[in-house]
Amino acid sequence: HGAAIIQDKMYIFGGNHNGRYLNDLQ
Repeated sequence: HGAAIIQDKMYIFGGNHNGRYLNDLQ
């Protein structure tokens, strides 16, 4: 799943930001 890779990258980039990014992707 590509989303999993993006989530992992966002998590490393900024844990809190990861949640918002996921919402934007969906």
